[in-house]
Amino acid sequence: MIKGRDSETLSAANKIRLLLTYLNCPTTIPDTLKNLNKFHTTTSELKNKDAIETLV
Repeated sequence: MIKGRDSETLSAANKIRLLLTYLNCPTTIPDTLKNLNKFHTTTSELKNKDAIETLV
């Protein structure tokens, strides 16, 4: 999937994002995780980030 130098330079969020995309999994926060969704939408440094950044 990722070999060589790319595997060393990718951030954890990008590795997770790539893996989830490869497995056809959604990269959004499920509605059932209400507290995590609230944290994502109310934390200023996460407002313009996707769910993966919040989880990492």
